[in-house]
Amino acid sequence: MVYVMEFLSNPENSWLWSVLQSFLVLVGFALVIRQMRLARDQNSISHLNFFRELWNSEAVLRARMVMAEESVLEASDFDAAEDVIATFMEDLAAAVRVGQVNKEHLWSYFSFFIEGYWLMLEPKIKFYQKKTSDPTYFRGYHDLYRLSGRISRQKGGFPMLESYVAFFREEESIYVRFLLDKPSRDALIN
Repeated sequence: MVYVMEFLSNPENSWLWSVLQSFLVLVGFALVIRQMRLARDQNSISHLNFFRELWNSEAVLRARMVMAEESVLEASDFDAAEDVIATFMEDLAAAVRVGQVNKEHLWSYFSFFIEGYWLMLEPKIKFYQKKTSDPTYFRGYHDLYRLSGRISRQKGGFPMLESYVAFFREEESIYVRFLLDKPSRDALIN
């Protein structure tokens, strides 16, 4: 122990203190960077939870039900339910574009919905863009759809195909009916 104290207090070994200080500064920077990444991910998840709550709100659930059961898949003007869904997706795209929501987090929860509703709404979106002579309408949603497909391929999957629209509508109808049928859900819990 005496030898260690003599070694550390010797002025010729002051380089050791410089190395130790540099090491501690680097460790401090690494911990700060890690904490910033954790805060960014937490912020992304908080924003995603906001969108999830909105997505499962009664008004949006009713719009989703109309889309799943009644929407006509043709090039025509939007009805109210279709506009609600397309506008929600456009807002989601804006959140991704400014970095509020992590792309991977978004994909894990919303990819099925992004792709399914895009396939249903694409003819109407193109009709609206042509009607207004403005190709920027719902461009964010189109970018979101392409992003979802790209992440699906990166993860070894594939984007939803047009042939799956009937399946998507059926699954969405079942899911939304379950979420809207609160008394039945409460009976399952009790």
